[in-house]
Amino acid sequence: LRSSHTSNHTAILPPHTHTHLTSIALYPSAITMSSATIALRRRSRSAPASVVFFDLETMLGVPRFRKDFTSFLRSQHCEENMLFWDHVQQYKKIKSSSDRIVQAITIYQTYISDGGSRQVNISDETRQSIGGSVYVPFRSIVSRDMFKRAEEEVFHNMKFHSYPMFCSQQQKQLLQTKRTRSASDTTARAKQIETVTAAHPQM
Repeated sequence: LRSSHTSNHTAILPPHTHTHLTSIALYPSAITMSSATIALRRRSRSAPASVVFFDLETMLGVPRFRKDFTSFLRSQHCEENMLFWDHVQQYKKIKSSSDRIVQAITIYQTYISDGGSRQVNISDETRQSIGGSVYVPFRSIVSRDMFKRAEEEVFHNMKFHSYPMFCSQQQKQLLQTKRTRSASDTTARAKQIETVTAAHPQM
């Protein structure tokens, strides 16, 4: 499946997804980011060199996209997925063991535990496993990978459920914008012709 855009670059869908792609016209910086920033950017051997896969991993590196996607999740009442994923990314960067313990408890109480203010949708097995890891008596260190399973489950939900819906919405909005502009241009040309005809009735 391919999506054609006005840009010289064309985004195509990775074979393992069923995701509608976000238009490059909306997020052009996605094609200029360095390979170090986009760890999971992929190219197809059979596709032209300018063809780039735009999966969710790639798009999350684009600030404007992250803002728009988070707003979309909020409208769908699942903003907690993005907030949790972001919080875990920050958690994994913490070097101090004591600070990591504090953040681990905060993440657990906010996103994982029953009654959490922003509880995410993960399996009961994962939820219980994390709970048992966080509240080990006299714990002096917690792993950076403590939330890995929950992170994977939440990301899977965003990638294969929320992201396709978001991209579909964006494409519809882009199409509507093009139609509106086209209609405006047609109206403007008609008025120009009407003005010229009125000024030169013999034409």
